[in-house]
Amino acid sequence: MQRQTTPRIRHALSSRILAVLALTLTPQAAMAASFDYFTDGWVEAIDSTQGPPLISFMGLNSTYSMGQQSIYGGLLPLQLGAFRIEGPMSTKDVIYDHVPFEIEVRVPSLDGVTVPTPPNTQFTPVEGSIRIDGYLNGDLSSVHPSSLVATLQSLQLGSISDGSNVIYTFPIPLSDLKIPPDKVLLPPWPLESSSLTEASYSADVVPEPSMAFVFLTSIGALALWRRQSSHQKIHLAVDDHRNTFCTPA
Repeated sequence: MQRQTTPRIRHALSSRILAVLALTLTPQAAMAASFDYFTDGWVEAIDSTQGPPLISFMGLNSTYSMGQQSIYGGLLPLQLGAFRIEGPMSTKDVIYDHVPFEIEVRVPSLDGVTVPTPPNTQFTPVEGSIRIDGYLNGDLSSVHPSSLVATLQSLQLGSISDGSNVIYTFPIPLSDLKIPPDKVLLPPWPLESSSLTEASYSADVVPEPSMAFVFLTSIGALALWRRQSSHQKIHLAVDDHRNTFCTPA
């Protein structure tokens, strides 16, 4: 004799299956690896009458754990480095007007070459690298309140050297990396002469839900709506039955 499941049991089983599948397809659950990386960058020098440039970029060497949660909520941001800002020695303001900067993030473990397939005999180099382009606006002053904003122009696969015939890749989808369009680097107060300030720069990691996850979520919502609708119909039928066969006392 074949054992049959009741509608309630079938609904419970399907709900659990949907929940398990949704969990396994969540991007945070799928991201479980870590990778070593380093960053480098530069800021175009301007004539500050002080000799060395007042603003430079300091790269770093670090390890990113994919899927690790931040104490502030969400995933850990990808640290990119810091802008090193020196206070001007003179009382004359130094103005930055769309001064370009570039940052490169390299993952050496992804470097390699593609294996050619006959009749092609050309090996193509592969680099794990992304490139960030932007510009700086503001002014550095030892007398008046200073201001400096880093504006993002582009985030793309590539490197500062832009090697020809190179395939670029990265362990995090670029659509998941969120960099503020305008990042304020300095508080609004004067800079002391020759003082040093470091303004950190980072990218938030915000995974986008996969299409499969969205599809399963929609199925679960539809099943719940149908279940609620069926219960409402049953209650209406019972009420109609009572109104038809019950006579007032």
